[in-house]
Amino acid sequence: MTPASLPVPDTLHTIPEAARVLRVSVPTMRRLIYRRQIHVVRAGRTIRITGAALRAYVDRHTEAPVAIAGGPRGRHRRGLNAPTPASTGRPGRPAQG
Repeated sequence: MTPASLPVPDTLHTIPEAARVLRVSVPTMRRLIYRRQIHVVRAGRTIRITGAALRAYVDRHTEAPVAIAGGPRGRHRRGLNAPTPASTGRPGRPAQG
C-alpha cells in the first residue's frame, strides 16, 4: 500500500481520532500503542499519533490477496476422495464390514 492510499493528513491525532481513522475501537488502539505496534509522540502524559505512523502501520499489515485455484467452494469443503456420510454407514462412524 502506498502512503497516498490512506488519506491521513500529517497532523497529530488523539487516540480516539486515530482509532476512527483505522476504524478500530479506542481500547484496540490503546492495545496497539501499548504493544508498540504504532509509534506515538509523547509530550508529558499526552499521547499523539502522526498520520505517517498510521500509514506505516497500515503498510506493515497489508497482505497480498490470496489466489484460490479451482478448489471446492461453498459450505462443503471436502477433499475429492473424502468419503461421504452415506458411504461410511452411519454419520460419524466408520462403515462396518
